[in-house]
Amino acid sequence: MADKNSLFNEAQALAAAGRWLDAVELWQRVIALGSRDPQAYRNLGLSLAQAGQWSQAIEAYATAHEYGLAADELYVGLGLVFSLRNQFDIAQENLETALRCNPENLAAWSNLIVAYARQGQWQKSQAAANHLLGLQPDSPAALSALASAHGLNGEADSAIRLFRQVLAGSPHRVDDASNLLWAMLHSDRVSAQDILAEARAFEARLPPAEALPPPLAARSNKLRIGWVSADLRRHPVGLFVIPMLACFDANRCEHFVYDNATLPDAFSEQAKTQVRAWHAIAALGDDAVAALIRQDGIDVLIDLSGHTAGNRLPLFARKPAPVQISWLGSTGTTGIRAMDYILVPSDPVLLRGEWCSEQAVAVDLPGCHCVRQASQIFAGDSTQHPFERNGRISFGCLNNFRKVSPGCVAAWSRILHRVPDSRLFLAVNSQDERYFDIVNQRFAEHGIARERLHILANISSEEYHARFRDIDIALDPFPCNGGTTTFDTLFAGVPLICLAGDALHSRMSATIVSPLGLDELVADSIDDYVDKAVRLAESTPALKGMRQSLPARVRQSPLTDLPGFARALENLLHQLHAAGHRQDAAV
Repeated sequence: MADKNSLFNEAQALAAAGRWLDAVELWQRVIALGSRDPQAYRNLGLSLAQAGQWSQAIEAYATAHEYGLAADELYVGLGLVFSLRNQFDIAQENLETALRCNPENLAAWSNLIVAYARQGQWQKSQAAANHLLGLQPDSPAALSALASAHGLNGEADSAIRLFRQVLAGSPHRVDDASNLLWAMLHSDRVSAQDILAEARAFEARLPPAEALPPPLAARSNKLRIGWVSADLRRHPVGLFVIPMLACFDANRCEHFVYDNATLPDAFSEQAKTQVRAWHAIAALGDDAVAALIRQDGIDVLIDLSGHTAGNRLPLFARKPAPVQISWLGSTGTTGIRAMDYILVPSDPVLLRGEWCSEQAVAVDLPGCHCVRQASQIFAGDSTQHPFERNGRISFGCLNNFRKVSPGCVAAWSRILHRVPDSRLFLAVNSQDERYFDIVNQRFAEHGIARERLHILANISSEEYHARFRDIDIALDPFPCNGGTTTFDTLFAGVPLICLAGDALHSRMSATIVSPLGLDELVADSIDDYVDKAVRLAESTPALKGMRQSLPARVRQSPLTDLPGFARALENLLHQLHAAGHRQDAAV
């Protein structure tokens, strides 16, 4: 029988590998040997929290405190639990309590930076980051937290610089490598080739792992499709994918979900009724999930995350399925050699694949990268024209403000100068007056007075939809375009000016607008973008006509043809799987 020390070391190794359930089992074995070691209970609490077992985690931390864990460590643990539950206000309370107990607790400061940033408390987040760096100037955790805060703050270039600093000292921090790539998508100083080069370097940061042998022999004539995501819930990815699952032909395919979420919801429960199997994998290591995928005999494995939070890209590097595809969750390339394809709109620029490491493929449905269920899209009142009500033109961007690059600010300022008395609505995830000053200052540098900006703070879903009634012309951010927001904008009857770049993240809105036959909204340069916005603002009859016709155009377009898209995607997956078999036979 293994002694307590060896079990302790093995449990720590399992936790470091993200095998949280296995770690829980070993910590429980350590404790069963009669251990009253507060660190064993603390580590059990950490593993339980990461495994999504919240109440048990809190009990473990409380027991650790009873056996001597310092009060600040107790509150750091509780802060972690509530952060993982996305309850950042409660996490903040616990982390601040930890710091009152021990002002030099580095983990408390590090987690507090992110808790502040996620609540839009930018000034507090910045102050906490500076304090932590004063305590530990080279701390990877501090630099990473500060980089994340800059990214959320819409300062992509600062985030990129800080993530690079983290990775220079700790090259195998895989989450920070993904965060770097996510930040690069939002920078207007980064080219598609820069992103591709960084993505190709990502795989070298992964721990070595051997590819699995091909899956076991097919068990039926149905195509087995695996979906890997942390977002098959009430999330933009879930809104696109879950309604579509019911539209596949049950005689031709069956679905297996590998759910990396720790917070399932009612939407997740709905999705479970559409699939053959639903596996919760957040607490499982990559090797265990890869073995599970192979055991399920998955033919086509689809990544729905890319380099966004909750991704399992190291899993795909193991090649657990014969055909692997990246789609939807991120508009960037993965850089994973074992990722065979990336699904894109039927766009010649994108299909050339000069921006991605995968082979770019498209479904046979004109222009579509994804579709929305019409009944789930809020329909605005297309008979009301804001400029008639307000006596001036109102521009707006209700996208996440992190997408608003310096280039956007400069272009939008030019538009405001050329359309006298116009105003601009902006949505920001903050109620911090200091942050509003920062936003205003960015425009003031281009001669725009703060009176012409209408900043919407932490708007609810209801207010988000209602605000489209106040916007005459939407301005799409660049280089990282809108996705879900583009659908919502057009369906609300608001014409959207967009800029077509040279990669998926910078052509997304153009590919959503194009199926509507409104090429006059798609610009090919920043000057063209500005001119198109000004021209539309000056032609109120055209503006009224678009607002009245857009909702019907969207409903009648391929953008809401859910059954049609599902059939086209299903056919594509069969073709790619058959092509993979032919290649295997040739080898």
